[in-house]
Amino acid sequence: MVVCIIGVMMFQRLCVTSYASERSTEDKVAPSGIEYNDIQTTIEKYVEEHNETTAGVGIAIYDENDTIYRNDFGYANKQNSQKVDKHTVFEWGSTSKLFIWVSVMQLVEQGKLNLKEDIRNYLWDGFLANLAYNKEITMLNLMNHQAGFQEMYAGVQISNENEVHSLEETLSTHQPKQIYEPGTVTAYSNWGAALATYIVQRVSGMDYTERNFSKRRLERFKTKNNSLICCHWSFLFALLGIYRLVKCSILEYRRWWLHYG
Repeated sequence: MVVCIIGVMMFQRLCVTSYASERSTEDKVAPSGIEYNDIQTTIEKYVEEHNETTAGVGIAIYDENDTIYRNDFGYANKQNSQKVDKHTVFEWGSTSKLFIWVSVMQLVEQGKLNLKEDIRNYLWDGFLANLAYNKEITMLNLMNHQAGFQEMYAGVQISNENEVHSLEETLSTHQPKQIYEPGTVTAYSNWGAALATYIVQRVSGMDYTERNFSKRRLERFKTKNNSLICCHWSFLFALLGIYRLVKCSILEYRRWWLHYG
């Protein structure tokens, strides 16, 4: 498995380790078809070609054994000529969805979740109240953005902490229309990813954020610059597809990151 995590402007870089690995990369090929030995040249050529339209980017590529490539380009603050480096903090954005799908697969490995089973079996009766098709929706449909849900936004910006609700309440009271038959059309759905998050929470019996983003969990990745934003419980599926733990006032929303380490 090869994972590439790229932080562009508002995306959090998860891996901040060494530069291109010194171990042998001969005869190894990434899923894209690019040989390991050509990854550095390919990336740096691409960055150079798009230099005028890229403010800043941090790149980390690794497989199950080691870091294949890591580098930083451009500026975190172009006006002040502040360059991106390994300490630059990017907002996670949809990179956080990787944790959702990893959590799903962990439950599959544990025999607690079936990717091809109707997700309604993991929800309380009548939870999905806005369906247009009498057809099963599977976790694979959610993972492939093929559940047929129309994209929608809710709770993106709030000014009062009383407006913050639980993931369950927000999902149940803000449901998009199902405009495509499941499995027929790929249409990106933050709401669908959030629904998968809720299913993970119900099946595992654990709070999703604490399960995946506690300090103890993050320390296992040996990272020092990762955390959730500091806010109250919030469902901002327009940004992340998950809700976040808030430990500071909503009015201090500008303080987006806590740094462990």
